[in-house]
Amino acid sequence: MGEQEDPEEEVREELGPRTCFAASAQIHQAVLDRIAKGNDGYAPIVFPQVYNVVTHAGGIVPNTSLPIDAHAATRAPRQGTVWDWVWGRRIVYFMTVLAALYLAALPLIEKWRPAAARKSVRDRHRR
Repeated sequence: MGEQEDPEEEVREELGPRTCFAASAQIHQAVLDRIAKGNDGYAPIVFPQVYNVVTHAGGIVPNTSLPIDAHAATRAPRQGTVWDWVWGRRIVYFMTVLAALYLAALPLIEKWRPAAARKSVRDRHRR
């Protein structure tokens, strides 16, 4: 009698060989050109402190060799503050959505529980 095949091994064979990803991010030179020369205020907040730049010719160079990103060491810590603002704005956004949904649901609440809603209104006016 033959051995049963391991299902995990079968899946691995179907997926093919494992690929290795680059250790650092790669950013195209056009992105850096747009930041430096663009008039639209393009400023991505996800650049790591160390990354590779893919030049227009297709070569890959470290960001430390380019004068356009001379402030990478000071930019990276400031990005933490920017992310704090992003999270704060996200929280405010979702709180606003929840408040709007609650206000939109008030007529339905009145329709489903009219006696409880009227009673609470009368109690407030009596005090």
